Amino acid sequence: MARFRYDRPAGELGVEISGIHVETGALTLMRERYVLPEGGHLFYRELGVDLDEARSKKRRLCPRCVDRSERLPHVAGALGAMIAARMVGREFIVRSRNGRSVSISKAGSLG
Repeated sequence: MARFRYDRPAGELGVEISGIHVETGALTLMRERYVLPEGGHLFYRELGVDLDEARSKKRRLCPRCVDRSERLPHVAGALGAMIAARMVGREFIVRSRNGRSVSISKAGSLG
């Protein structure tokens, strides 16, 4: 349900996070990638994700990756990694010892 693929959320968790970003207008899903709105979005400021820093990375900003188990897209690239880092930093999710599976904390629960 909740795991990391490299440095970003994947599985049901990654798909759900990406879906929320699309629903709030923080991202637009295109065929091959996600697109950020012009000037960014309040969602990222509140999460503490620096979009200028994400844009400065040598990797693609927000490509679309289709999750193998869910068969639905989630955000990858520099933005996906920064979202994951902030979620771990704010203790919304906690990585397991093997580093791939994660638990959603009470603070990170939407319910």
